Amino acid sequence: VVWSTSTAHCGMLANTNCQFEFVTTSSEALNSLMMGTGRAATAAIVASHDAGGVSKSAYAAGVADAYTTATASDWFLPSRDELSQMYERRDSVGGSFAADFYWSSSEDDEGSAWVQYFGNGGQGSSNKGGTLYVRPVRAF
Repeated sequence: VVWSTSTAHCGMLANTNCQFEFVTTSSEALNSLMMGTGRAATAAIVASHDAGGVSKSAYAAGVADAYTTATASDWFLPSRDELSQMYERRDSVGGSFAADFYWSSSEDDEGSAWVQYFGNGGQGSSNKGGTLYVRPVRAF
């Protein structure tokens, strides 16, 4: 799924396209990299897309936010550093990970967000309109 959609009503302003602008503000984006920030960043991304009436199935944070199991519904898209910890502890986290790229909830700049490669642990950023994997989490 893409990190964000190109709807014209997403983001801080009525005409903002979230694939080319910060979903919140640049200073808030810089503060959303660390451990413990994924839940708040996910909420901000979802709120921005909700303002434009975007289906949660259309973007990464929405998919994570809408994810439920028989016992939990409090899932979110992990931050850059939370995703890094998932890679480091992937053998004890449970489940399987494709040797591919996963979205974080952390923006790198206006047009890209941080990603984690589960093949070798590398991190980088990718265009928000690219299609990558999503791995919802519950707590850090």
